Amino acid sequence: MNQLKVNQQTTIAALYEQGWSKRRIARELGVDRLTVRRYLAAAQSKSPTHPHTGSEAQNPKSPTPPTGSLGGGGPESLCEPWKDWIASALSEGLSVQRIYQDLVSEHQFTGSYYSVRRFARRLGRKLDLPFRRLEVEHCKSILARARGCLKTASAGGRICFARY
Repeated sequence: MNQLKVNQQTTIAALYEQGWSKRRIARELGVDRLTVRRYLAAAQSKSPTHPHTGSEAQNPKSPTPPTGSLGGGGPESLCEPWKDWIASALSEGLSVQRIYQDLVSEHQFTGSYYSVRRFARRLGRKLDLPFRRLEVEHCKSILARARGCLKTASAGGRICFARY
């Protein structure tokens, strides 16, 4: 059975004591949630082997530094210098793919397409596919053929065919 290193085991227990959820701990440490649950169950069944010493005893509620995957803290986006340009391009109706291509070719952007997509989402634009209407001159006859029906010119009636 694979075992986590001792520092990860103690980190799991410490973060859980600080009120972190099992899901958040698993995401932060890059381990499976079931692994976190297993180590927490093992830690709770054992008696504590080390007393609180040093700064932990003096300041038990010290805040943990924010990391990139947690709430608002994270690092600044690579797209931030072009925020106004991206916002105007989105308002013009350009796709995120087009905006990314323009950033790379015109502004020497070094980030990925996905960083532009995340940034566009944060700016509040829904990333739906554009709706494009196809205009066809003989739309009724196409629909009739698609349904398996044809109008007869002489009698004005319909001839319908069975569809398979």
